Order: sequence, then structure tokens, then C-alpha cells
Amino acid sequence: MDKTSELGWPVLLILIGILIMLLLAIAVIAFFLVYQKRLFAQEESLRAIETAYQKELLQHSFVTQEAERKRIASDLHDDLGSILSATKIYLYQLNQKQAAPNYQNLKKEATELVDTAINQVRSISHNLFPPDLEHLGFLSTIENFCQRIQKMNNIDLSFHYDSIPSLTKQQELMLYRILQELVNNTLKHAQATQIKLLYKTLPKGFRMKYQDNGVGFEIPPKKNANKGIGIKNIESRANAINATFQFQSTADEGMWFTLDLPR
Repeated sequence: MDKTSELGWPVLLILIGILIMLLLAIAVIAFFLVYQKRLFAQEESLRAIETAYQKELLQHSFVTQEAERKRIASDLHDDLGSILSATKIYLYQLNQKQAAPNYQNLKKEATELVDTAINQVRSISHNLFPPDLEHLGFLSTIENFCQRIQKMNNIDLSFHYDSIPSLTKQQELMLYRILQELVNNTLKHAQATQIKLLYKTLPKGFRMKYQDNGVGFEIPPKKNANKGIGIKNIESRANAINATFQFQSTADEGMWFTLDLPR
């Protein structure tokens, strides 16, 4: 009887140990399943956020295009249309029976209106697609743009570059539009006196660096719907050429912008 009792305790201890290990295994499996479920839920939430964000960007792109169409239509109808209508009136009045001084005045006014119409057409065309990109090339277009901004706005804009990799027409246009957006933001809001622009070739592609010494601004988090139109425009154009970018800004110390375009 004593021997049987002595043999029973080790067996019982072994059974208890096996039971404890089994319970631990079940707990680990249950924890893993719960963790996997939470992980899947988190991934699904992130996918939903990504989808909503991409949809919001696409919607913003449509809104921007529609606003651009309205602006061009307004330029054509209100500005160019009125100029051409006035020119038509002057040309109708131009005839040899007019007194000489009046004839010369009408001719001068008509000529000036034609010149204004030509400049307006050039401006509209330039906003649609900069002709310099087609005729002068990318770097010369950027240099001309920087010189024009510096001359017209009394701001020190320095542009430096080394060798530039071969770019597609779409990449050139998007980079030009991004620069326009950055400069417009600086001129309108930054109260800056200096802009620095650098184009640099990297082993894996092309880098653009932009900096001003303005008042800076608060940078919204990525994938935030409360971003301004300017940042959204930059983001949509960078996405169009598979470029990545980053903003940095400090109050009263200016803004830094870096864009990387892979080869």
C-alpha cells in the first residue's frame, strides 16, 4: 500500500505538469490569435485610411483642375474678350475720313490693345504650359523663372545646380509647377527676403532643395485632410512623378523643402 502511494505522487506531479504546460500552450495560442486579430484590424483600418486619403487627393485634383478651367475661361472671356471687343470698335472707327489727329489716336489705341491682347494670350499660354520648357530646356527655364521672380518681387533668389539627369517632359513640368507653388507660398505668406534653390544629382536620382528665411508655418501631419491647397498641389504633382518630399519649418526661421526623384 505504501509502495503504491509512493508511485502515485510522481505520476500525479507529471500529470499536473503536463496540464500546466497544456494550459500555457492554450494561453499562448489564444494570445497569438487575439494579437493576429488586432493586427488584421489595424491593417484594415490603415488600408481604409489610405483609401480615403487617396480618394481625397483625387477629389482635390479634380477640384484643382476645375478651378484652373474656370480661371482660364475667366481670363479668356473677361480680359481677352473685352480687349478684342474694344479693338474691334477702334478698328471700325478707323477710316480715311477721320481727322488726322483723331485717326492717329485711334490707330495708337488699337495698336496698344492688340499688344495687350498678345501679351494676355502669352500669359494664358504660359500658365497652361511654359513655352520655355519646349524651346530653352529645363535649366534655362528655371533660371529665367528665378531671374523674373527676383526682378519683379525685390527678393534675393539664388539658384545653384550641378549636372542634371535626363528628365521626361512630365517630370520637368511637375518640377516647374512645384517650384511655382513654393515660390508663390513664400511671396504670399512667408515675408521672406531670401530664397535658396538647389538642384543636385544623386546616385539614385535627382534632389531638389528649397529654402526661405520667412516666418515659417505649422506643417500638418502626413495624410491630413486639413492641409492647405498649396501643399496638396505639391503632393499631387510629386505623386504624379513618383517623387517623395519633406517639409521642415521653424517659427521665424523659415521653411525647408526637399524632394527626391528616383531615376
